[in-house]
Amino acid sequence: RESEDINELLQEYRLLREDLLNFVTCANLLAEKNGAVHPVWDAAASLHMVRNIPIRELLTLGRIYPVTGKEVWIVENSGVYSGLMDEVPEAPVICTHGQFKLAGLMLIDRLADEGCTIHYAGDFDPEGLAMAQRLMTRHPEYVQLWKMDPGSYRKTNPTVELDDDRIRKLKAITHQKLIETVHLLETERKAGYQEALLEEMIGDLKQEPPREL
Repeated sequence: RESEDINELLQEYRLLREDLLNFVTCANLLAEKNGAVHPVWDAAASLHMVRNIPIRELLTLGRIYPVTGKEVWIVENSGVYSGLMDEVPEAPVICTHGQFKLAGLMLIDRLADEGCTIHYAGDFDPEGLAMAQRLMTRHPEYVQLWKMDPGSYRKTNPTVELDDDRIRKLKAITHQKLIETVHLLETERKAGYQEALLEEMIGDLKQEPPREL
């Protein structure tokens, strides 16, 4: 988190580091440059290609939005992302590969600027819940939780023990839409991971957009 805060500060002064290695993965989004749809993004979207977009490219773009509609989905796990794209290749889905990098936050900011509803799914551990809170705090009007409710936590069949240090991290998660799940993790002292929810997530993307829980 501290590293990305520093990167965001540097961005304000146009001083970037790791402008190629700092990237976000996405598919089925369109971008505009100089008021026109970028031909590479247009071609990639037409083929449902998954692409890694570095900060270097994001800085040259204007608008970014889904090919159709105003719904976008975000997962942090690359394996889950790959499974989603295998089954629903036309869905506008983003992968952060764990903790948010500046590139991911920049892309999410652009989508929020377009008024998109951003459905976020993370792991049921202190780090995953902290990421969800950070995103909802950053864009409270546009970010909704996806498969991060107590019922979904139980469906992951949590088995990974959380030690005292990680349990203490949960005290920092205070968002009202996460607090019930936080209390459950404090009681169970076990982490759950979104891989166990992949089939349900695929079902959501194949049907209507998921409702906030």
